[in-house]
Amino acid sequence: MISMKEKVLFNAEKAQELINLHGLSKNTLQVWKTRGYIPSHYFEKNFSMNDLEKIDSVVEKKMQKDILKILKNRKIYLKNFLELAGVKNYALIDAKRKNKKTNLSKKALFLIKKQLNELKITVKNTIRKLIGKSTFSQKEKDSLDELLQDPRLHPSVVLKNCQRFVIDRFFARKSGKIIMKMEDQEALQIINELEIFLLEISWASSLT
Repeated sequence: MISMKEKVLFNAEKAQELINLHGLSKNTLQVWKTRGYIPSHYFEKNFSMNDLEKIDSVVEKKMQKDILKILKNRKIYLKNFLELAGVKNYALIDAKRKNKKTNLSKKALFLIKKQLNELKITVKNTIRKLIGKSTFSQKEKDSLDELLQDPRLHPSVVLKNCQRFVIDRFFARKSGKIIMKMEDQEALQIINELEIFLLEISWASSLT
């Protein structure tokens, strides 16, 4: 469902003004009237019709297919991920519909790919020097807690295969209500799960 933040209630006068401004089809007025709203991106200051240009090449369609598969991963907090990428949620919803051949726009594809690569770099840079170690400094442990609180992640899902005490202690630290430092055995389990997550979002060669 498209949220009210992503649409504006239909107004015939404003709709016609936007249709004329952007050179939209005459049928657009009736479509918006039937839906009862006007997509909000038409009101954005820097909006250009080029922003809606759909992907069309074989390479771009392969990228879209891989992106849609990766973003099904529940470890990714999709709402926050898309918001940080600057992509409207409905754009992804339309692209995921199996009964419609709706593609992402070139701009949305680029923005999602960019955000995904930034997430991969963030995870990789946090854990790469920790893999293979058995003891960790407090700074290294703090970096793991910081990563798990990244708004693009669902920490409870990332940690779901850890022992229960690891999950409970993480959320206790996150709440700030209990001063509870991370133990080395906790760090080992967290690093293992983050390493798995990195593999889950890094397999697509089309997105490198």
